[in-house]
Order: sequence, then structure tokens, then C-alpha cells
Amino acid sequence: MPSLDEIYTQKAAPAVVQQELDLHQELLKQYAKAKQMLQDAESSDEPLNYRVQALNAISSIISQLVKLQADLYQMEEIKKVEGALAQTLKKFPDIQQDFLDNYKGALSL
Repeated sequence: MPSLDEIYTQKAAPAVVQQELDLHQELLKQYAKAKQMLQDAESSDEPLNYRVQALNAISSIISQLVKLQADLYQMEEIKKVEGALAQTLKKFPDIQQDFLDNYKGALSL
């Protein structure tokens, strides 16, 4: 059976291209890679700790994905609230500027 070092030296790392980073996609790639590492560890004669490390990596990536999804959901909800607030403020131009000044001050905490 080949060792993990032999397996991973045969797999070339993709070239890094400078572009906008999609965190969700990158986490999914890490998850797939960690799962592959686990499969490779199970099919090699490496010690059990390699499998445990792969499982820990998978668990960590899943936690990061859950947090990312929760953060994205929260940001979308904030956008909706801000949109509704903007529509409401258009109906009350006399308090609009006062609110915006307070809002800008609150955001720069």
C-alpha cells in the first residue's frame, strides 16, 4: 500500500489565480479535499492518527460552512430591514437626515 506522502506527491496542486475569493466555494473545496484525505488514509498503511486528523478537518470545515451560511442569512435579513427602513424614511423627510446622521454614527462604533 502506498503511503500518504506518495499519494499526495502524485497529486499536483492547482495553480493559484489572483481573482475574487469565493469563501463558500473554497470551503467546499477544502471539505472535498479533507474527505479525499480520509479515503486515502483509510486505503493506506498510515497510522490511525492520519484518519483522525482528516475527520477533525472535515468537522472544522463543516462548522465553518454553517457559520458562513448563518452570517450570509443574517446579512440578507439586515439588507431587508434597511430597505424597509429606507422606504419608510422617504415618507418622513423631516426626520430623514437626523436618522441618517445617527445611523452613520452608530455604524462607526
